[in-house]
Amino acid sequence: MAADPGLVRYVKEQMDAGFRKAQIYEVLLQAGWYKEEIDEAFYQVVNLTLGKPEPPQASVQDESKTEDIPEKPGFLWKLASSLAHPGRLFEAVKKEKDIGKSLSFYGILSFVHLVILLVSFFVSEAIASGFLQASPIAFIAQMIPFVTLTAIVMIFFGYSLFLAMPFIAAGIIHFFVYMFRGGRGFSSTFKAVVYSLAPTLLVWPVMLLYFLAAGLTPYLADILLLLIAAWMLCLLVKGLKKLHGISTVKAVLAVLAPLMIAAAIIIVMTLSVLLSYFSFYGIQPQEPLNIIDFSYSYEGNLSLAFRNFLESPLTINAVSVGCGQGGAPVYLDSSGLTHLQPGDSIAYSTMTERCLSRNPGERYSINVTIRYMDESNYVQVFSKEIEGNIV
Repeated sequence: MAADPGLVRYVKEQMDAGFRKAQIYEVLLQAGWYKEEIDEAFYQVVNLTLGKPEPPQASVQDESKTEDIPEKPGFLWKLASSLAHPGRLFEAVKKEKDIGKSLSFYGILSFVHLVILLVSFFVSEAIASGFLQASPIAFIAQMIPFVTLTAIVMIFFGYSLFLAMPFIAAGIIHFFVYMFRGGRGFSSTFKAVVYSLAPTLLVWPVMLLYFLAAGLTPYLADILLLLIAAWMLCLLVKGLKKLHGISTVKAVLAVLAPLMIAAAIIIVMTLSVLLSYFSFYGIQPQEPLNIIDFSYSYEGNLSLAFRNFLESPLTINAVSVGCGQGGAPVYLDSSGLTHLQPGDSIAYSTMTERCLSRNPGERYSINVTIRYMDESNYVQVFSKEIEGNIV
């Protein structure tokens, strides 16, 4: 493949003027020249200077590889190449100077994708309703209720978002390509994204339709989707490498970086929601009982009152306080009913048993345990620590 004479002349003039190869290379990449064209120009300048005009063997091989690339590749050729010969596909689309042809390719393919998905929906509905083997008239009558104005608007809106998807994806990926010093503009990234989507947009819905019609397990469809997604990422890496002239490592990083960032954002948001949920219910639990008053005299007399905060009645079985010798439990008695309606209060105090005698003003911290039965008739335990000064 012979280099452009003007490019060869420019390279020679810049080298004669004393500019380094890296400087010339960077200027030409920014000007829109392909990496292979620049390499060929440098090769010809160096070999002409040394009196060796023969082209390198690699260039002869490159020409043999491009012999089967048509001058104007069509839709079907691009589609077949994306499935079987991605290297040949991206070599062919390097000639496309803007996104016009790639955008028309995506428009046709996405429309076919939409049609296949709609057919898949109708087939699945027919299978579910048992109309798959019915007459065509009965099947059409079954499907008419689904064709509403709302459904048409939703399909149109969804398809519009679908058309915007490659622009968004290409914009995000191109940011990382630019960070890794990709040699081309946005159009090269857009072409890499669009042509790498071909297997996903075509093969996946076709296989899904087949699985639905054949009644196969959906797990096989999920496995196929993962394989197609992996193939799409491989195509995208190859396209970025070919169209931008960057290394495989940089292309892989440009593809994985936005995926990892998106995954990190999803994980952080999920953890934040979970932590907020648990924090909310941890700080403000719905306690069944709440101690509203208590006192501890120096003689060992203790009294407390609590209220039922549940929305259902409960029955108190026993109330004990760890205020005996060495923290031993002391059981309290109530003069009132032990059956509490929602919002009712009850008072308990020491009767035959007493707490440990203490000095007036002494600080205490004791644990109160209340055993009760709720409307489920299961015994529940409520425990809470109270603090105060001896009176």
